[in-house]
Amino acid sequence: MTLFKTIFLISFIVLLDYAAVCSTAYFPLFDSSWNWQGKKASILCILGFIYLFRGVSPKEAGLGIPQDRTGWMWAAGIGLLMASSGHFVDLFLGGEFRGPPLETLAYQFTMPGLAEEPLYRGILLALFNRHFARKWSCFQVKMGWGAVFSALIFALVHVVTFSFKEQAFVLNMGAFIYPFLGGLVFAWIREKTGSIWPAVLAHNFANGFYHLGRWIVSGSSL
Repeated sequence: MTLFKTIFLISFIVLLDYAAVCSTAYFPLFDSSWNWQGKKASILCILGFIYLFRGVSPKEAGLGIPQDRTGWMWAAGIGLLMASSGHFVDLFLGGEFRGPPLETLAYQFTMPGLAEEPLYRGILLALFNRHFARKWSCFQVKMGWGAVFSALIFALVHVVTFSFKEQAFVLNMGAFIYPFLGGLVFAWIREKTGSIWPAVLAHNFANGFYHLGRWIVSGSSL
């Protein structure tokens, strides 16, 4: 596969996925505080790209179960550490818990990792790795420019988001750094374990326990 075709495939799936995630903005099917509809549509797009369009193979996308069970422990620990770091930042920047507690926690413990890791650390990382060798060793894990580029795209899509509260697209440059660094960490987990599923666990732990901590601090009831 040529580099041009790879760039075309990456552009195609990223734009298609972004349209799916933002589908709630154009034809909302039900009312909720979080983007369940968009994330589910995103998962369908990703599965279609892998199994119908055959842009990458399931194995190449990391859909297999990791053989080394220690990868799950690494993922859980890193996810908790990322959640803790988020609370540390909140001490300086502030932050508040939003949305119904049960729905918020159910969403954050499931949808972010399930919808985002198969795309960014599955499809995109696999496509980039076809052309950019993994020449660097990071804590005994081989990585390359694919990890950087996939994390960069992951961060950029967090900069422009759809606000359900304001019913408009919002530009937030401050949302770049944390997703970019998180994208690199999730890529490291993906490369270490050979599977996206530990990265899914780390991602959902980071989001879920971060919001759980916010809820506890807020003193809100269920």
